[in-house]
Amino acid sequence: MQPWCIEVLDRLPYLYMMPKMHKDGERFISASCQCSTTHVSKILSSVLGLVLTTLKGKDEQHIMDTGIRRFFVVKGYEEVARALSVWKRNDAGRNSRDPVEQHSYDFTTMYTKIPHNLLKGDIRSSVQEAFQYKALREPGQWMIQWSSHDGACWVRDARIRHSKELHTFSLDNICELANFVVDNTFISNSLGLFRQVIGIPMGTNSAPEMANTFLYARESRYISQLCQTRDGMEKARKFSTTFRLIDDLLSVDNPYHHAFKGDGKDHASEIYPPELKLNETTKPDNSVEFLGMTISSNPDRPGRLSIRVFDKRLQFPFDVIRYPHISSNIPRSQAYGVFTGQLHRFYRICTDPMDFVQSAVSMAQYLMNIRGYVCKKLVGRFRGFVSTQNSKYRMKARKLTEAFVKRLL
Repeated sequence: MQPWCIEVLDRLPYLYMMPKMHKDGERFISASCQCSTTHVSKILSSVLGLVLTTLKGKDEQHIMDTGIRRFFVVKGYEEVARALSVWKRNDAGRNSRDPVEQHSYDFTTMYTKIPHNLLKGDIRSSVQEAFQYKALREPGQWMIQWSSHDGACWVRDARIRHSKELHTFSLDNICELANFVVDNTFISNSLGLFRQVIGIPMGTNSAPEMANTFLYARESRYISQLCQTRDGMEKARKFSTTFRLIDDLLSVDNPYHHAFKGDGKDHASEIYPPELKLNETTKPDNSVEFLGMTISSNPDRPGRLSIRVFDKRLQFPFDVIRYPHISSNIPRSQAYGVFTGQLHRFYRICTDPMDFVQSAVSMAQYLMNIRGYVCKKLVGRFRGFVSTQNSKYRMKARKLTEAFVKRLL
């Protein structure tokens, strides 16, 4: 790393294990917060994050031109909740009164099974696509510049240079940086020194961005291949309500969702390499749990979805202590601000006003009974929130507050 002027710490990562609280099994993490590749991985994380943002901008233009999405990556529940809360089936070939089907998957072997040769090739493909799109939109010789203060940004007609606080990367430099991190992951423990020769270590800073960049290359390539024929374009449009956060995947009202997983017998995934195994997590009642949301077909509004809050911690076989106690050494306004903050999350997620009220009631009861909060102040916070935010539901703020108080008491 000396030619790159990147700091290298004289320490190697080590392994630790975390139990999966909601099901049997464990997760091994490579503790890489302060090790030999920490700084280079932080820089790569920021650079690949900019690449993904650029590719998302390209996809938004592609959607406007064709109505087809190629970029499935999301950063959190907000994007999914916002899109699905206004989504309505618009398919002349299907009965609008049929229940909406949704399917969720998770990668059972993703971080630990990505072959390095495929990872390097697909990272290069995605980075190259971002550079080409940037040059097409704004002609010039573009590079990506990283600074310790501002992170990564695009710069034009710059020269390659490296210092402790500033780095300028070409396309080849970024791929070289990614290859270095992939090839030089060493882990030490009491049994000796090990080199990771397949997969990405969970725990290094750039792991999520590398995984997203790799999977994006596969997903966008598949959609682009479909778009080469008229029938394929119609099929590609069915993937427009597909969302993925790292290794969790959701596809709504998509009759071709088996392309992600295959049939589990003779046909493998059409999108991902055979090394990556997907497990379908759709519930028997056709509902899915995705990013803190329970998503199901709306029985009262055919062709629409019902979304409510889901808390995985309630499935743990023990009580989870959440939120600050009212007697904590923090201002009271901050403690009650936790309730207001969660109201914003409930409001963004819930499509039914009574689901929103029930989520607020459940949290308020926990705060009152376990954390010592005062009922009157929680009611005041709720009343103030719905008075200023209630534009989503066809229900007056006064009615929402009355329903909240009635269920709370």
